[in-house]
Amino acid sequence: MECNQLTFSFANEDRNASRRDRRRLQDAPSQDDHPPTSIESVRGQIRHKLQRIRPPVKAHGGKYYLARQIVPVLLSAPGSPTEYLEPCAFGASVFLAMPRFQREILGDINPDVVQLWQTLAHERLSSVLAERLANVQYDEHAFEAAKKARPETRLDVAIQFVIRSRFSRGGFGKSFAWSTRTRGGKPGDENAWNTFREKSLPQIIERARGIEVVQDACWWIVWESRRRVSRLIYADPPYMRETRTAKQAYGPFEMTRMQHFWLVSALKAHSGPAAISGYRCPDYDRWLRDWRRLDFDMPNNAGQGKRKQRRCDSMWINW
Repeated sequence: MECNQLTFSFANEDRNASRRDRRRLQDAPSQDDHPPTSIESVRGQIRHKLQRIRPPVKAHGGKYYLARQIVPVLLSAPGSPTEYLEPCAFGASVFLAMPRFQREILGDINPDVVQLWQTLAHERLSSVLAERLANVQYDEHAFEAAKKARPETRLDVAIQFVIRSRFSRGGFGKSFAWSTRTRGGKPGDENAWNTFREKSLPQIIERARGIEVVQDACWWIVWESRRRVSRLIYADPPYMRETRTAKQAYGPFEMTRMQHFWLVSALKAHSGPAAISGYRCPDYDRWLRDWRRLDFDMPNNAGQGKRKQRRCDSMWINW
């Protein structure tokens, strides 16, 4: 569908929205009336014991370090949601730290990501995945073999994707990651691989049991969920390219400015609670001016420079 057609579709749907939905949008507090909520005040509103789980793949811009701050905010959503959706899943660190919902859906446009989560959610295939990864040693030969492999089954796709991601610098799948720094008496990267297989992977498989996994563009996944009042949506898309230091981090799955607009438009049409993460920029400030914003001061762990800069990671919520 062309850009102007989709934009017209969003606009036309909004014109036909019910009076109740219009009133909800009109009565939403503006940033001028409600300055960004402090993380401390949110922590005071809700207490939840979080179990963070390392994601199955290295994710540029992943939320493993922020999960402890994001999850309490999501759990403060009104209406006691019974369903949870992450339309830009990738490593899904926030999902892994959330309590279980009656229905849980992960979506992504990347076929490798989708097949990995489908494998992890499958009782038999996830066991085979764990068995086969247990026999993979952390070395450059295994990494290069995974880069050259042409997997034909869902299981093989998942295995090669995990190896390419976890064995590479930054998870980009390009160059082998190796450090002489030791942890647990072994080189750091090798120790991390062993810890992942022995501890994190079983936890991920247990948490993924019963989830639904869909492959589609994030804005379509959200748009199709817009009438699910009891569905909590958390979107963590590739951040606007102009705000990032790593301009080529997402390759063919990069999002254009128009696609960001489509995603935000779909989230604003959602009748239930919704949240989206990103770096502040003029477009997001304008598009989400009637949502509340929370700011998180964090080290840029995904940065590839020698010194880690600190960045202000923001999350906008519609409640």
